[in-house]
Amino acid sequence: MQFSPYHLLGGRPNVIVDGAPAAGTTLTLSHWPRSGTPWQLKADTSAAIVLRFLRLSLGRQQELVLDAELVSNNHFDEDGLLGLWSLLHPDQALRWAPLIEEVARAGDFCCTGHGDAARIAFALATLADSERSPLAAVRATGAQPQADEVRYRLLLEQLPGLLADVGQVRALWAEAWCAYQASLRALECGSARLEEFPELDLVVVEASEPLHPMAIYNHTDCLRVLESIGATARLHYRYETWVQLVSRPVQPRLDLGPLAARLQQGERERCRWCFDGVDATTPQLVPRDQHGAVAATSWRLDRLLPVTLAWLREAALDPNLVYNPFDASSGS
Repeated sequence: MQFSPYHLLGGRPNVIVDGAPAAGTTLTLSHWPRSGTPWQLKADTSAAIVLRFLRLSLGRQQELVLDAELVSNNHFDEDGLLGLWSLLHPDQALRWAPLIEEVARAGDFCCTGHGDAARIAFALATLADSERSPLAAVRATGAQPQADEVRYRLLLEQLPGLLADVGQVRALWAEAWCAYQASLRALECGSARLEEFPELDLVVVEASEPLHPMAIYNHTDCLRVLESIGATARLHYRYETWVQLVSRPVQPRLDLGPLAARLQQGERERCRWCFDGVDATTPQLVPRDQHGAVAATSWRLDRLLPVTLAWLREAALDPNLVYNPFDASSGS
């Protein structure tokens, strides 16, 4: 197989990893909503789906075939990169399978207890960043889709070295690692705190400064996050609630538009509570100023929390507010 940029597929037979099918797609290996990925291959990340496909193929335990020479994705991220590389290099991928799966979790869900996986995900994010990357070609790229093509071609080459020894490229991950460690220390010493409401799949974060999301997500399984950081507040859904998560039951997303209206009624600052929409990848409900920037709110946590809890309990009974990422044919 060989990689082809999504915009250059031209309807030729292809396999899509971690994205939406295109014209000519013969098989989709993706955790994306309603992706059409066969149920027997589903896993939490797209990289894990590819690895499951490879294991089943080698074991001759399933009848699915690729029936295409091209593999592609419609966006760039760590999970997509790992899945693509695994399909292109199946023998190596299966040898590194546990690490690959953890890096994909770290990249997509910002959650892993594996130090090297976190560092590899941080390094990949730096390499792909148009401002911070040491790769001149990445810094020179413009808008998608050409920028994603450059990232895939370069980072497919870089990935094996990172999997083998991420310690050799400390400069690529040190800044993010230090921020993550600082947030862990804040939680440990009590300057930041978490409180869980498992029945509502909600964790409340209270801190004076923003915390690295991996520090939060490694401490809780809750996928709804209410943050009170200084004079700001936001309620957001983790990425796991957008994809087809199959490792455990997940309380569905609820459209937070009505809650935004409720908070606006009680708002005393000059801001507007806005919700990104239930279909957004990681939507948040947050107060914004007239320029769209996050703004201070008069809703302090002692007022905001009981209103949010009451609304979530009531809204869970309204089927019109529920988001479902699963394929209609899956029965889930």
